[in-house]
Amino acid sequence: MTLVQLDRRTDLEKPCCRNIATIGAGKGPHAAELRCSVCGNHRGWLPRQALDFIRSLAETFGNSAEPIILRDDTFGGQPLKKF
Repeated sequence: MTLVQLDRRTDLEKPCCRNIATIGAGKGPHAAELRCSVCGNHRGWLPRQALDFIRSLAETFGNSAEPIILRDDTFGGQPLKKF
């Protein structure tokens, strides 16, 4: 299971438990869902670009022992494209 450290503006203003989320199945136009790893609350949606990045990391290196940090404009230190 891949964990994501939520460090977006909304997570800092309205934190949930430890701000660590699991990645679940997406719905409709959303590539994946983020859910709190402690209480299971919905924490947001993951863009396709970020999901593809996580999958490529896992294929190359295996699952990360540490959560990957998700910020407003970056994921794993890489900028997210604006559409």
